[in-house]
Amino acid sequence: MRPLRKWLALAVPAALAALVAGAVPAASAAPATTASHVKEAAAAAPHVNGVLHVIHRGLVKDCEYIESGISDYYIEGHGVNEPVSLTAGPGSCFNLYNEYSYNIGGGVTATVYQYQDLSGHCLWQNDTSYELELGVACNASDTSEDFFGLPGSYAAFGGWLVSVVADWAKGLKYYMAVVSSNCPSGDETVLMYPALSTGEFCDTWNFPS
Repeated sequence: MRPLRKWLALAVPAALAALVAGAVPAASAAPATTASHVKEAAAAAPHVNGVLHVIHRGLVKDCEYIESGISDYYIEGHGVNEPVSLTAGPGSCFNLYNEYSYNIGGGVTATVYQYQDLSGHCLWQNDTSYELELGVACNASDTSEDFFGLPGSYAAFGGWLVSVVADWAKGLKYYMAVVSSNCPSGDETVLMYPALSTGEFCDTWNFPS
């Protein structure tokens, strides 16, 4: 199990806090379609359910690194359908695709991105294990590949809480984390986790803004 430039953290509004409580690899050919991962949503289903609004398709920002908010460790991929982990750096470089805005409830709108590495592999949540893995090229209709940072800031913890649309849409308030008592050491599993901590699980990250 293996783990993008830092963004400044902002201050979290009390209302949002209440809501929350409830090295670069060379480019290579895109992965074969036979290596596609299993998804719950139909591949042809567009973001048209009333709360998802596509505002940009295609490349929006290149070569970003997903960094832990408290440990200076980065997400690193290990090939198709293999879990990602943390590394001391610089980690995998990701291009950002298919940006759109997503209503997470309570009058709060978040910005969603998909992360695709320079070999054409998209970061996604395995809907069985909830581990983060790399799959085939990003699919604009796959909400298991749609990551968003909760608006506002988590300055006390060093970054943003990050979730996946596929979980949020099912009422699962899961957040990207490293479940380890020694998270800054690297090489731990990165997954979506149902409980928040105050930093001990490495559950804050940088996020495009």
